[in-house]
Amino acid sequence: MKVAILITCHNRKEKTLRCIASLHEAIAKYNETLIGSEGYITAELFLTDDGCTDGTAEAVSIQCSTFNLLCHIISGDGSLFWAGGMRLAWQEAINRNQGWNYYLLINDDTILQTDAFNTLLSAQNYCLDTYGRLGIVSGITCATDNAAEITYGGEVFTNRLTGRRRLLHPTGSPQLCDWAHANALLVPGEVAMKHGILYEGYRHGQADLDYSYRARRRGIPVVVTAKVCGCCNYDHPSITAIGQQLCAMTLKERRAYLNHPLHSDADYLLMTRRCMPVKYPLTWVFRKLNLYTPYLYYRLNQKR
Repeated sequence: MKVAILITCHNRKEKTLRCIASLHEAIAKYNETLIGSEGYITAELFLTDDGCTDGTAEAVSIQCSTFNLLCHIISGDGSLFWAGGMRLAWQEAINRNQGWNYYLLINDDTILQTDAFNTLLSAQNYCLDTYGRLGIVSGITCATDNAAEITYGGEVFTNRLTGRRRLLHPTGSPQLCDWAHANALLVPGEVAMKHGILYEGYRHGQADLDYSYRARRRGIPVVVTAKVCGCCNYDHPSITAIGQQLCAMTLKERRAYLNHPLHSDADYLLMTRRCMPVKYPLTWVFRKLNLYTPYLYYRLNQKR
């Protein structure tokens, strides 16, 4: 079973090394269970080093040599951000080999559990048994210090008109989701061949949501795992904290903030236009309110 592991990083050397170490351990653990049978995982790592200045690429190369893990380093200039870096790694994997059984997209701050591949591949078997085809599987993650605090995986809409949704928690069985996070996302090679890779219009965020949502629209099952398969802390500020920050800024500061790829209006609006076009006009108006009158925006947002 040939798996291309896709990671992008920027100056988080220790986190990146811990992530890769957990990957190596999970692969080794999975292969141990297959002694005397077929289906061993043979993995290669495709890492986009997006302008790191902390020696990440060199440290990863040494680590992978120790693990006997073939590693391909793709260099960026620091302007790729998450979506751009992941696309570059994914395209490099495709260019080198057209025969991948799976692509595993993983954030470099995700630490996989030792049974992660059993959990991910069990969800693929669920897709085969339930829907008659392989699907996209998102691994549910929890906080590093609290296994009960679910941080990422997949979400379902509770109100499509407003875009409200809830995060799925593990139930002991895979669950369909409306969109999936790529903190640990397993994509079959045959799905990528038909559905493509992350849309090139995104610079940082929303690309994984777009990818999974549009896959569902094409009849591809998108599920979360039956149980937690790794740890990844939720590191985004709350809506209240963002609102207070924006209200304290000048218009010029807010414009610079909302144009930055890390919290880009452009990525969010693109996702809304592609995935929820009915909602797009109202979203565009609200985003302008967020720029010019953030106090009013957050007051209205609380009433939605």
